[in-house]
Amino acid sequence: RILAQIAGRVDDRDFTRQWLAAETEQEIKEVLLREDHFLSLEVRDDNATARLIDRPISAIHMPEGSLISMIHR
Repeated sequence: RILAQIAGRVDDRDFTRQWLAAETEQEIKEVLLREDHFLSLEVRDDNATARLIDRPISAIHMPEGSLISMIHR
């Protein structure tokens, strides 16, 4: 399933530009995955995500069916 998604993404008009501009592993992952299927957040104390710091995942209000698949510390 994910291979089909990646194959479809490679055919997108802006893929090559975004692929070449990606500098980090996270940016490469974001280029390969469809933006409407995921959300990537960097939780920091100097922006709007600061309210998520020190909160248990169960206390974060997310749309039904959401899945948190990876957390980097």
